[in-house]
Amino acid sequence: MKQARNEYNNKIGEHLKSLRNKDKLTQSKLAKTLKVSFQQIQKFENGTNRIFAHQLLKLCHVYGWKINEFSALINEFKASESSVSVLNKQVEIQ
Repeated sequence: MKQARNEYNNKIGEHLKSLRNKDKLTQSKLAKTLKVSFQQIQKFENGTNRIFAHQLLKLCHVYGWKINEFSALINEFKASESSVSVLNKQVEIQ
């Protein structure tokens, strides 16, 4: 079953890729850590597939990344999404 790309997956994937690049890690290295293929890491990074919470927690634990950075991304997205929703409702009312 193919998952639809969405902005949450995209944001998390982009951040995962930036952390991996910053730490000079390969997709293969992350894949070995999670026991998945490097293609799966590619799909996480481009937002095609959703990374599970336990996988994200494991990467953060092994590589010393902060899980709260990922949750902050989601909170920022939700805030901006709410702002757009409010603006759209205001435009509909007028």
